[in-house]
Amino acid sequence: MISALNKLIHHYKLDRKFHKPTGYGLFKGVYATFDEAKKSAPNKNKTGYNTAELAQFYSNTLTTQLAEYDYPVLVWLSKIIKPNGTLFDLGGNVGTHYTKYSPILNLEQLKQYTVCDLEQIIEEGEKTNPRPNLKYTTNNTEAANAEIWLSSGTLQYIEDFNIVNYFNKLSTKPKHVIINRLPFHPTMQFVSLQNGGLNYYPQYIFYETLFLNQFELLGYKLIDQWFDKNDGCFIPFHQQHNKVLYKGFYFELIV
Repeated sequence: MISALNKLIHHYKLDRKFHKPTGYGLFKGVYATFDEAKKSAPNKNKTGYNTAELAQFYSNTLTTQLAEYDYPVLVWLSKIIKPNGTLFDLGGNVGTHYTKYSPILNLEQLKQYTVCDLEQIIEEGEKTNPRPNLKYTTNNTEAANAEIWLSSGTLQYIEDFNIVNYFNKLSTKPKHVIINRLPFHPTMQFVSLQNGGLNYYPQYIFYETLFLNQFELLGYKLIDQWFDKNDGCFIPFHQQHNKVLYKGFYFELIV
């Protein structure tokens, strides 16, 4: 009885903290759609990523310091990057991964590294982090020109993103696909709301089996997978939805 009461109090405290700037990284609620999640935000005018304030924050915090979740990506990129190759980075921010990985992988050897993100972020990247072979774009279909497709901590924030439709629309599918920092539940898919500090973000928690099956349908083979222990998702008052693990994958096109 005491244990159950303590758990309830803990959940209540987390729920209250979510509404404050100090609640960065906390989650609230389980929803069917992004719209439902946005309506529950404490400040409905501060949802999403496409703001000049966020773009400037990302620019000011650019670093070459690596996190634990970067290392599996670096291992596979080191094996598949070739001189004069091409890489497409969906959700690459203001050149965040380019800046972090270049000292190790010598990304200057690539013919082109393309970062795709939202308009405000792309404008900031072009202004503050230009590189000779680094291109910024808001057009995600430019991935058709890339041999390597990278996305880290991004797909969960894109509303109604259909993996099968997206890759099938590309005139040429990338040979290599590396996806990192995605939240997965073992039995269901749903939406939750995350406190991002400056803004609130609806995000998907993916059903892992369905997610992997989509890449199989596209002709990709799963080569490797890993756990991301830096990120986490705990939703107060929703015990059945809290079996969430963050993972990354490397796929190779075989057909």
